[in-house]
Amino acid sequence: MEIKAAIRFLLFLQIYQLIRCTNSDSSKVPNLTARQKEDVKSFVEAVMQCSRIQGLTLAVVNKEEVIMLEGFGFADVDERRRVTPSTLFPVASATKGFTTTLLAMLLYHQSRDDQSNNQ
Repeated sequence: MEIKAAIRFLLFLQIYQLIRCTNSDSSKVPNLTARQKEDVKSFVEAVMQCSRIQGLTLAVVNKEEVIMLEGFGFADVDERRRVTPSTLFPVASATKGFTTTLLAMLLYHQSRDDQSNNQ
């Protein structure tokens, strides 16, 4: 399971790297060029193939604005039903990561509040 987590993280980093310099003015929502979208799609498909991921939905969001939304692979391989941006996936164990992140954020902010009250 650690390898899959590492692959997901590398996927995120690669996509971030592909689009982060799109616009020098960070107050504006960047537009991905057709070439950048194709690069992201190619990369996601390659990672899915080597990781044996059957399907996923990718959303690239900047300041509450969706700049790319794409489904990849199959929601149901046997029925050949493709993933779309509106495909619902079971949450399964993903809530563990959300809960851990929220707890870490809460502890971090509580620690900062305690430090500022002691000064």
